[in-house]
Amino acid sequence: MLSYEPPIDQFKKKDLPIGVLVEGVFKSIYANRMTPNMYTSGEINYKDVSKETMQLFIADGDLIRNRYNPESNEFYALGMDKYTQQVYGNKDFFLNAVNYMLDESGLILSNTKSFKIRLLNREFIAQNRLMLQLLNTAVPIAIVVIFGLVFGLIRRRKYS
Repeated sequence: MLSYEPPIDQFKKKDLPIGVLVEGVFKSIYANRMTPNMYTSGEINYKDVSKETMQLFIADGDLIRNRYNPESNEFYALGMDKYTQQVYGNKDFFLNAVNYMLDESGLILSNTKSFKIRLLNREFIAQNRLMLQLLNTAVPIAIVVIFGLVFGLIRRRKYS
């Protein structure tokens, strides 16, 4: 990507968060990896190339991390330094970035979207009711009991 190597002496600062917003049409990472039946399946709406879109990449996930104060049982404000109590512009940065990427003029209202509720298979439930009830109640209890016994044996051997 770079035609020349950047001088190392320009990189004196460390631990700087870096981000980039890219715009355009992007090729799918799944191109040439899909099986033929996945292309013809009606369940997957696969596209080799995306629509015109924007993506924001931030090198440091702590930019959007809210720290927690266990003493007051509250979260600090986004971008607040818990030691100096200074609030940085993290919240404004993300709000501006999201507003820019959403492009308010092209925003689709969420109440116009529709989704299909996928119901459970009633016949399968009726035929296998007892097995499903045992699976959902007895198996988790058995797993907890087995882990308890195993850890108890390990502790007994370790401290005996």
